[in-house]
Amino acid sequence: MQKIRTESLTGIVLRSISVGEADRLVIIVTRERGKFKCLARGVRKPKSKLGGFLEPMHEVLITVQFSRLYPIVKDVRTIGVLNEISNNVPHYLYLMYIAELLESFILEDETNLEIFDLYKFVLKTFNNAHEVNMLILFFQLKLLMLCGYGPELSACVECRSLLNAEDQYFGFVQGGIICPRCMVGIRRTQYVHIFEMNLQYIKLLRLSQRETWNKLQTFKVNSEDIGKLIQIINDYITYVIDRKLKSARFLEFGHI
Repeated sequence: MQKIRTESLTGIVLRSISVGEADRLVIIVTRERGKFKCLARGVRKPKSKLGGFLEPMHEVLITVQFSRLYPIVKDVRTIGVLNEISNNVPHYLYLMYIAELLESFILEDETNLEIFDLYKFVLKTFNNAHEVNMLILFFQLKLLMLCGYGPELSACVECRSLLNAEDQYFGFVQGGIICPRCMVGIRRTQYVHIFEMNLQYIKLLRLSQRETWNKLQTFKVNSEDIGKLIQIINDYITYVIDRKLKSARFLEFGHI
């Protein structure tokens, strides 16, 4: 007789999908296994003991029993509620955007503690952030870096020359900043994936990519500039993952 295998995992609930009459497929980002999908049976029934524990943005200790299709949730304990789903619709949509963005990059059974800790930090920081826009840009760029898609912001990606103090270009195909001299040789067919970047935009991108959140908060920023950069980086992410994030359709970046 084959031994039943169980495992306990620490994770943060991203979302869940209704299955059948009373079950839910729960998607979690875990410390031990990266993205993890498990089936919570009967969780939608009014008297379910698991129902209130598997909500988005809850950090949980979950015990699962492995089966042929999806692991089955046997027990859940809440470690902490990292953020509450509030009546502030823009904030709620941004939190859903962050979760979808994370889920788009992380892989199943691939541990990355830095990504887990980044997501946990952003959820805990969100409600008290002086500039929520800045936190979104910070998350976008840090996640891209941790996943190996961080844009080159210090030198021209074409000629590798250090950038002069002048307006530059950001190319999705090239993966970073293009200097004006190299821009002359870029094919017009690629122009749809290239944006002009003034010095302030480049500075803000560099700061968001390199600095800690505490350091970043000491800089004065223009919310409108940050909103435009979030949109550009979101478009770059769309190019990288080759699909649009559903939650981004409902957002007006820069209007929180």
